[in-house]
Amino acid sequence: MAQNTGLYRAFGIDFQSALALPELRAGSDGEGGVVTITLAPARCPGDAVVIETGVAVGPQSFWMDVPGVVRLLVRQGREIAVELADGATESAARAFLLGSAVGALLHQRGLLPIHASAVEIGGRAIAFAGHSGAGKSTMALHLTRRGHRLLCDDIWAIDTVRSAPVVWPGLSNVKLWRETLAAVGRETDGLEQVLPSLDKYRMPVDRLAAYEPYPIGNIFNLVSGAGNMSPTVVPHSGADATGVLVANTFRGQLVKPMGQARRHFEQCLGIARDAGVQQLTRPWAINQLHASCALVEDYVTK
Repeated sequence: MAQNTGLYRAFGIDFQSALALPELRAGSDGEGGVVTITLAPARCPGDAVVIETGVAVGPQSFWMDVPGVVRLLVRQGREIAVELADGATESAARAFLLGSAVGALLHQRGLLPIHASAVEIGGRAIAFAGHSGAGKSTMALHLTRRGHRLLCDDIWAIDTVRSAPVVWPGLSNVKLWRETLAAVGRETDGLEQVLPSLDKYRMPVDRLAAYEPYPIGNIFNLVSGAGNMSPTVVPHSGADATGVLVANTFRGQLVKPMGQARRHFEQCLGIARDAGVQQLTRPWAINQLHASCALVEDYVTK
């Protein structure tokens, strides 16, 4: 397969990629170094330790084998080799490339990736963390429809090296289940399916935040409540706030085998101390999103 290199940017990093990456913004800033993504054999390195079926990790290496789809090798926070399986589509491979592989890359580069979606409100990054299905993407999408701008979906990477932590825009679409799309009045026609086995789709977002670093505003931990309740926001205590960040670290199972457990905990502790984490308990019903978003807007601007 011919390698038509394109330049993309996300998380404060430039990517020179042999695959088209429509989830990322085109262009290059030369700010955070260049990561190369090549179509090449991705063999498991000898110093990596298998931590689960098809996944091996070393201090500066990450290898993943998704049978019938793709093998991925991430090294030194600078390069990703992508080996497509026979008959596999680039669309399916991107689900793992821009998920687990990029998550490993961010860990290797010393960033703190959180499983969260985020928008820009008042010049600050407002993030929504939570388990899969908690409504992170849905909240972010709805806030863009209320005039705010999307920073990222799924992965929110915090740069803790600077004197004040910042985040850069990341993936520039949202991934939504068919039923959620239907609830917001969007058909799946013309949308790319994330994986053939998932009834989930990539939806481009028009309102994107400018590509620049943003200070951290609020971090909301999403919890579902009763269908007829009013949404509430309650700050987590210091220990609980740290625990939320640890639990919601993107691909957190990689931290220990990478030898980064101490740094990771210190990163989470520092963000919890300086930015705090709030629990947002919201009704699950889609028609209650307006109330939840209005509460968020009021909370972050007061």
